[in-house]
Amino acid sequence: MPKSGDPLVYSTPPNYVNPPSTAWMATVADSVGLALVLIVVAARCYTKFRITKTPGWEDYFSVMAMVTFIVYWALNLLQRFEYGGGRHLYDIPPSMYYGYFWTGVVRGYLYILGLMLAKLSLLLFLYRIFKVDLTFRVLSWIVGIVLVIWTTVSLLLSIFACKPIKASWVLSVQLDPATKCPIKAYDVLNIHGYCNIITDFALLIMPAPLVWKLHINGKRKFGVFIVFGTGVFICIVSIVRQYINYHTNKNGDDYYNGKLRVW
Repeated sequence: MPKSGDPLVYSTPPNYVNPPSTAWMATVADSVGLALVLIVVAARCYTKFRITKTPGWEDYFSVMAMVTFIVYWALNLLQRFEYGGGRHLYDIPPSMYYGYFWTGVVRGYLYILGLMLAKLSLLLFLYRIFKVDLTFRVLSWIVGIVLVIWTTVSLLLSIFACKPIKASWVLSVQLDPATKCPIKAYDVLNIHGYCNIITDFALLIMPAPLVWKLHINGKRKFGVFIVFGTGVFICIVSIVRQYINYHTNKNGDDYYNGKLRVW
């Protein structure tokens, strides 16, 4: 998003007719991810609600996270194919500014909220399995509280980044000299990204000692290693994603966000 006082004048001439765009690349990545989420959550809910009839709070949180990401995906489509998302900022026609910015702002809120819901679902699932261990219970509460507090702080910082609030998505208000935007969305998302990495590793490491002590046969142990291998991969993805975000998203140019979406 342009900074206060930036008149959106660039040295590169705008291309409103056939501009380069990463919209399709980002949409494919988002759609594949959403499809996998839908399959996993649907299978989980069918098993817990219809077969075993033992739903827990982790299942409700997973459904809420899924709904959040469906709306997030829909806003991505709206922004990219109606309001110029995926283009360089200088290639977006002024008539699209309002739609481009408000969809981006709401999308950011949903991203922060959805991540918290998904992680709380996983944390509650692990808590149900390993709650007999005192250390794990204490660590679970600490991680859960940190998740909720930091998500709340991130949302409040994002919502009240500008005074007046609507300056975050109304460009004319943002460019008004009387408008104050002391908090930059780039900084909020960066700090949130670092916290995201820390909680990813915490959720991976916390159950590891307890799983290692389980007396299970070789086939089941192999399955456990596959699950933890997936967890390691997710942690690596979080690091790569944060690296790309830090180095390419400083000016809010959505063209570079296409690469970020893949991760």
